[in-house]
Amino acid sequence: MTVLTATIATESLPTETRANNSRRPAVAVTGNNILVAVVIFMITMLATACNLDSRPHGEYRAVPADGWSKTLSFAFVPQWGDSSRRHDIEVAIRHRDDYKYQNLSLVVDLIDSTAHVERRNVNFHLSDGNGTRLGAGFGALYQASAVVAQDVDPLSVSKVVVWQAMDNIDRLEGITDVGIIVR
Repeated sequence: MTVLTATIATESLPTETRANNSRRPAVAVTGNNILVAVVIFMITMLATACNLDSRPHGEYRAVPADGWSKTLSFAFVPQWGDSSRRHDIEVAIRHRDDYKYQNLSLVVDLIDSTAHVERRNVNFHLSDGNGTRLGAGFGALYQASAVVAQDVDPLSVSKVVVWQAMDNIDRLEGITDVGIIVR
């Protein structure tokens, strides 16, 4: 068996450091150490892979650069992960700090496999009364999300469609992306 050792050149180190280093044993890298490290790595990978279905899944669509018109909808097919358990559906909005309004009104259609539509009206507050942006983000970009359906059976929703419903605004500027998050 080959043993690799590491040595430290001590000529340029202060006397105090050389004294401390001379008492430390050399580190030996053996085949057993490598095998143990590989086994620990594999166990860690397997443990995290088992939890992939419990992670939230997000999917986003970019809003055209010239704005979000009332006639443009965004359709999503939810990725459920674990279809044996119930999930929450959130709508997420990414917006710039130059968004002109305090809120954003949306219509969210939850559509099942028989084309039955359950319509939800959602009102996002994207800034407070003083103009301070709400939601997570940094710089000029922010993201806000809101739960639109809780405890959803994956068999009951096959598509989610999101529309902007701002009164008297045909083309909405400042929104960059629209998405859904399945938790």
